[in-house]
Amino acid sequence: MLHEPARSSLQYSGGPTSAEVLPLKSSITDRKVQTIPVKTRSFPSEITLRQFEFPERSWPPQSSDSKDNRLYHVARLWKRGRRLELACALHLSHAHLGIPKAVSLVAEAGFDALEISPWIPRRLGRADINNLRTSLQRNYLAFSGFTSLYPPEMILASPSGASRSENILYTKRLIELAGSLGGKLLVWGSGRSRNIPKDVPFRKGQAWLVELLRASGDVADQVGVKIAIEPLNRFESTIIHNVREALSLAQLVNQRSVGVVYDTFHTSLEEDSFTKPILLASERLAAVHISDCNRKIPGRGHIDFAPIFDALKKVGYDGYVTLEAILSRNPRHDLVAARKYMEDMIDQKE
Repeated sequence: MLHEPARSSLQYSGGPTSAEVLPLKSSITDRKVQTIPVKTRSFPSEITLRQFEFPERSWPPQSSDSKDNRLYHVARLWKRGRRLELACALHLSHAHLGIPKAVSLVAEAGFDALEISPWIPRRLGRADINNLRTSLQRNYLAFSGFTSLYPPEMILASPSGASRSENILYTKRLIELAGSLGGKLLVWGSGRSRNIPKDVPFRKGQAWLVELLRASGDVADQVGVKIAIEPLNRFESTIIHNVREALSLAQLVNQRSVGVVYDTFHTSLEEDSFTKPILLASERLAAVHISDCNRKIPGRGHIDFAPIFDALKKVGYDGYVTLEAILSRNPRHDLVAARKYMEDMIDQKE
């Protein structure tokens, strides 16, 4: 059951409308889904595994061709029969890289997919969307979906009916855009945006959040995208701090497309166990975010990830496991190290 939070003195009002944050015309969210040529679970018909029977060697292959690097990684996954795929989100520390460089960096580090924010460092426009689509195809990288969906100026439980309608439209456009890029999820975090304003009664504000998620969930069902409610720690949001509360909200929405996120960083601050939230979420688990207790890459803090990945196997989770960490000044080194660490966790024997 959701609990009414203590009111925060940090409130956001005003600012740009959702129309100013993301273009809302349907022509911008190209409805034609363009499948990335190579994904980890299938190969184009003209490619055979025999071509990829590489000897064991250090990663990455000594090639400047990102296609060679990606295909080598794809072949290794195929031969291992691994179900989980690794995605990466750079918005916490390296959003400034720009789309082409970010896509190339993530692909060359051996990840399967990219997760981005639609407004960090700036809102996505038509040119950015085309650039993203082209960069993903050029680097043989999949798109997992969007995270950090709303800028803090967008108040989801706004007293203004017009603003709430615009927020719903914005969310629906994000779902359509994610689907057109081959994405599978929207991570519904954005703590400051979903905070219920001080002058709005909690129950009424909660009902407006349910209304947004329910209306968006209808579109998500049609497109094949999941909306994953993310529990955030008490310092980032005044509501939905743990998986139980996220599940409570998902149950109120009552849509197949609406599930929950498991994030190791927020779990370390808000939960009593690292594995019980996974078991509690079970089939409702729609997304996983990974970082250590200090929000650095896994292995640089105190979290024991082996039981976490074991719990993911127990519930049959087969979605993306996304690295969402603050990287050092050498992001490529961090990404390769994190990818290897997570592969080891996935490949461990039960």
